[in-house]
Formats: sequence, structure tokens, C-alpha cells
Amino acid sequence: MQSMEIKIGDTIYHADKGVLVYNYEKKQGLSGKLKKIFECLIDNKYKMVPKEDLFAVAYEDEPPNDCNLYSLISKLRGTLRKCDQQLCIENEYGRGYRLYYEVNSDAL
Repeated sequence: MQSMEIKIGDTIYHADKGVLVYNYEKKQGLSGKLKKIFECLIDNKYKMVPKEDLFAVAYEDEPPNDCNLYSLISKLRGTLRKCDQQLCIENEYGRGYRLYYEVNSDAL
């Protein structure tokens, strides 16, 4: 991670603590594999991250398992939805995942 504090939309991620701060005060912690996957997606924001790269980050010494990765991504999506409805993880079937911030067209 380049910085200890990263702003994504209305959410601030404190990498040193593994904490997402939203609505200026509410906090949501990330730990273990969720933290590793989220940081990998942040480092590659708006770019497709191959699922093999996410396996390597989260499951260093374990054999890759699509179901395990899908479960982690699902948990991470749920956590991000609590923080900011516009902070999304997109799946491109068979390729990987991308973190992006969805801009509300009504706000433009």
C-alpha cells in the first residue's frame, strides 16, 4: 500500500488499522484474508485483478479454490455496501474482479 489513508468515494480506508470509515464516524474493520483482498483491489482500482492473483494474496500456501474466493468476495461486497452503496466489486466471469466507485448519474 502506498499510503496509510486512502479515500474511495465517501469512504476512507486506514490501511495500517484495516478499518473503513464512512459517514464521517462509523467504522468497519477488515482482517485477515478480507483485508489482503481489499488492499490488492485498491492497489489495482478500476483494473481487472485476475483471480489467480487474489488466490496468491489471500491463500498464500493453500491450493486455489473458486468457492473460497467467491465467499470472501461476497463477504467483502456486503461490508462495502454497509459503508457506501456506490463502492462496488465487479466480477468478470473466469477472469477476475475489479473495484470501482459507481458515480450516481442523478448527482451530475
